[in-house]
Amino acid sequence: MTDGDFPYAKLHAQLDGLHIFVTTARTGSFSAAARELRMTQPTISQKIAMLEGVVGRQLFHRQHRGVVLTENGQNLLRAFVHPFQEIETEFRSLQAPIDQNRVRLATDFAFSTYWLLPKLSQLQSAFPKLDLQIMTAHLPSTILRTDWDLMVEYCEDASSTDNRRVLFSESVVAVCSPAFFEKFGPFDKGEDLLHAPHITMQLGAGPQFYDWHRWYQEMGNSSKEMKVGLTTGNYTLGCQAALAGHGLFLSPKEFIPNYLINGDLVLALPFVANSPRPYIIERKPGNSNLTVNVFEWICDNGGQ
Repeated sequence: MTDGDFPYAKLHAQLDGLHIFVTTARTGSFSAAARELRMTQPTISQKIAMLEGVVGRQLFHRQHRGVVLTENGQNLLRAFVHPFQEIETEFRSLQAPIDQNRVRLATDFAFSTYWLLPKLSQLQSAFPKLDLQIMTAHLPSTILRTDWDLMVEYCEDASSTDNRRVLFSESVVAVCSPAFFEKFGPFDKGEDLLHAPHITMQLGAGPQFYDWHRWYQEMGNSSKEMKVGLTTGNYTLGCQAALAGHGLFLSPKEFIPNYLINGDLVLALPFVANSPRPYIIERKPGNSNLTVNVFEWICDNGGQ
């Protein structure tokens, strides 16, 4: 059989590079991908460069703290991951019967820590026999479709179906610790915040959280004079830094209701910006009754 007879022959030679590409997109850096794949960082970098040469497009923006998918990289990730997940699903369909009490939830670190865990007791009370298995990744969509029953993801697609719902669109606020507010406040308007230290996030691949530049823009201010005190690669570290009094932090209100109620964090300003990207929940067709019920429970509690 020739290449002309089998159009995927050339692609087959690139599967190793595609595997490295998906792993790098999921982990957000060449070094993290190298550790997971047990390769050297130069090898990862070389394989990605070779793949970019094959497709003729840059797939990652190289940044000091990691890599971010370009638009072409995001398109390739979507085109590559989902068809192979469907194939994997078919291969695993002949596995042993699934435990009817088990529900596997794939999501990101921020949602699992700041939305799900505070509600876990309520969820377990509603479903006493539930064996919930939580799998986290920066990009939950890179977790094999066969490995989850429900997926909660921060994404750009707000469409809904019977198996896919919007949980909430973020209500983004600027917060800080009471001690920080006492030291640098009070703040009456956006420009009053600019010279106080800000905590910023620089994530890896995938949709980025709402950032300070957009927040100031919606308030009618420029962020050019903004003082950055700390930059972190994940939401959890940024939130903990804000709690410790290290700076102003942008957060979805949906993640911090208890911190606000208890006074651990305060609003720097009352302004609320609405993020264009929602959190969605998806379930696979053919789930157990328990999975369907957990799906509905999470949907009912989505905005709370």
